[in-house]
Amino acid sequence: MTAPFESPDDRHLGAFRPIKLQKAADAVIAVLADAIRGGLFEPGDLLPSERNLAGQLQVSRNVLREAIDVLRREGVLSVKRGPSGGMTVVSNHRLHEVVAGLRGKTHDLMLWALEARRSLELPAFLLAASRASDADLGALNPLVRGLEALAEEPEGFYALDQKFHREVVRLAGNPLLADFYHATLVQLAEIRQEFPVLQVQFEQALGNQHTLYAALKSRDLDRIEAALDEHLAATEIVYLGQPIGRR
Repeated sequence: MTAPFESPDDRHLGAFRPIKLQKAADAVIAVLADAIRGGLFEPGDLLPSERNLAGQLQVSRNVLREAIDVLRREGVLSVKRGPSGGMTVVSNHRLHEVVAGLRGKTHDLMLWALEARRSLELPAFLLAASRASDADLGALNPLVRGLEALAEEPEGFYALDQKFHREVVRLAGNPLLADFYHATLVQLAEIRQEFPVLQVQFEQALGNQHTLYAALKSRDLDRIEAALDEHLAATEIVYLGQPIGRR
């Protein structure tokens, strides 16, 4: 929904979704941090007005102010009250630390889904390396090369990236593992709906995918494990503020 009283400062207001979680202030911090880290707002930019942002997230203005105050203390935002005031992005340097300190239902769902993804993808990639034919692995090339044209299409990039991973899991030759993996991706997709961006930056994501595919084609198990760890860690930093394996 779009809140009333929209002003010219309410850029990207529609990127935010209603907050439906128990620890609302932490949830607000998480989505604001995601919007800033994801590039919707850069240092010097004003956030949407307090009234409209609270309305769009469907939280009270007190909850929003609690979240804003945390980001202010962390040096992410500055706040100026009054008719000419607003909430201005100051820095994005401490966003990972801020996100890593959050808790609540969404954090737990993210952690569980990403733990499951780690536990499923490594054996799947190792099985695929030992079972898939050269032709099977070669058929993955368009899924990797196709990402290069999607710098301005984040949802298209995400969908093609997920297709690559699903295909590798399929090549592992274990239908039960594939079913578990599908359920994990469904959970992650539902979580993403709560956030404005929640995606690794394009250049990093593209580089990680190329590195991972090259490792898979090499069939070198240690190289595959290292490349997959780096790939998954990048996503975990976006979702949780830090990699699961280094918590």
